[in-house]
Amino acid sequence: MDLPNPHVALFASPGSHLIPLVALSKCLFSLHGFHSTIFVASAPTTTFLSKVESLNLPSAIRIVHLSPPNISTFVTRQTAVVSCIHIIVRESIPALRAAIADMSRQPTVLVVEMFGTSAFTVAEELDIPKYLYIPMTAAYLALMVSVPTLHKEIKGEYVDMQEPLCIPGCKPIRA
Repeated sequence: MDLPNPHVALFASPGSHLIPLVALSKCLFSLHGFHSTIFVASAPTTTFLSKVESLNLPSAIRIVHLSPPNISTFVTRQTAVVSCIHIIVRESIPALRAAIADMSRQPTVLVVEMFGTSAFTVAEELDIPKYLYIPMTAAYLALMVSVPTLHKEIKGEYVDMQEPLCIPGCKPIRA
């Protein structure tokens, strides 16, 4: 008896890491046969839709736009963009939960990008594994791994440094 291919649910915050999540979905499909549904917490714009159409996704990968939440009571003109993203994601959780519940084939795992960790509650409710996907460059990863060492070695503020930071395996970077 053939078992169906595993189904991965991915959650992308607005203006965020949709393209890396699509790339991850393509790899999971081509290497392991996983099917994916990518839920996007934002209203699709014409530019966004044209980008998605140009991706030439296999039928095993679907993109679902969640209804945009009304966040007007939570934000003002002074609210930082990052805060708005977190609020949109938080307020999109009920729509994500409902969209997953309506799926004929339930996902076996939930993958979110760095702004979507509030969706972990949905994975816990469904009793499925949850993963955080952080697409970054190798240089950024090397910098983050080196921060504890740099913190011990460097006196004062990084911004005041005259010399570039030496990160193992990377070209020196200006602070």
